[in-house]
Amino acid sequence: MQAILFAILISALVPAPCTAANASKEVTLQVTELNNSYELSVPVSRLIMTIPKGNLLQNKISGGGSVDSPRYFYFEDNKLGIIASGWFESSASYSSFNQLWYDEKKSWLTKKLPMPVNETIFKSDGWEAVAYDIPVPRQAGNNSHIRAHWVQAGTWLDLHLSLTSKAENIELREKLMKLLKSIHVKQRI
Repeated sequence: MQAILFAILISALVPAPCTAANASKEVTLQVTELNNSYELSVPVSRLIMTIPKGNLLQNKISGGGSVDSPRYFYFEDNKLGIIASGWFESSASYSSFNQLWYDEKKSWLTKKLPMPVNETIFKSDGWEAVAYDIPVPRQAGNNSHIRAHWVQAGTWLDLHLSLTSKAENIELREKLMKLLKSIHVKQRI
């Protein structure tokens, strides 16, 4: 169910300008699996993002549009119900966190998708983020998200964390915050 909800929400995003069909290796995401983490980078970017591995497995979803970007990533922990996904993009495409969040919600409204509730905008380390919940009808469980942006050295990292579980949203949000704090970004020299 979480993957279906995720696919619906992700389909509302504006498609990335570069698709897998026209991407060179210089603008294509590279994922290196280390002992306890994944290291994500794009050769033209000076940023490297490290995500703790835990039970996350790299996966590919199809849906067209922005998920077909060569800089899109998707990791899923089926056991815990966690998804970590997002993009590496040029910071030239970044306007502001508040504008992007406003545009995203407007897109969801236009497409009659479930609207976020319990929104909390915050900053954590270098991330500008919003935590929110999505009501999940006809399902015994809850669904929480964090959408986070990191802009540095000409690169915009757009990270989406989500968790679906029978636990209360406050507990889900705490787990997502812990995951966000464990994701590190560094700049190549």
